Amino acid sequence: MWAAVQFDDAAEERIRKAAALEQRLRLQTYLQLPEDLTWCKVRQITPKDCVIFELDENRLFGNGKAKIDDFIHFAFLLRLDTKQSAKKYAKALIRKYRSEEQAIQKTLDFINQSFIDCPSNNSSKAASIDTGLWLPSLVDTFSSEYGWTSEYIMNQPIKLLFLQIQQIYKRNVGKKCLVSNPITQQARANELKRIQNG
Repeated sequence: MWAAVQFDDAAEERIRKAAALEQRLRLQTYLQLPEDLTWCKVRQITPKDCVIFELDENRLFGNGKAKIDDFIHFAFLLRLDTKQSAKKYAKALIRKYRSEEQAIQKTLDFINQSFIDCPSNNSSKAASIDTGLWLPSLVDTFSSEYGWTSEYIMNQPIKLLFLQIQQIYKRNVGKKCLVSNPITQQARANELKRIQNG
């Protein structure tokens, strides 16, 4: 016989914090705020950026271990200040990247959070690897649903598009379509694992 798992107060608090983080990230998506990665500030990732990263073989969006040039390429493409000369900006980025201990983790977190709501995928890293899997469906959905041009779609933040596509699916499919909460679900899974491991 199965019994419902009961979490202690500390576990419940960690799950509540995960749910609050997920809600905050989703609400911030609609504001399209720049992201402070401690070593640089960047705008939100768009589908167009994903295509560029993939074509340029940026390892942050593909296979292999990312190197400093991948991080610099990422920050350079998503930079807010486009008036500064490319060479000067790149040098400043390298200096800041090397001096900031959290640069790698903050950047990876930002990328993963950008893909967390990618439809039909359990792995945010896998979602970002093959743009060809999700991009045609994304463009087709928004073109047919709202009449948006592909150029407009390609320049919208992917986080916003992924949230909106969930709502389109929910409207079209009804109650059969559930909006996932991957951060909260992962927090629950972590707590279950803690219980199982004693």
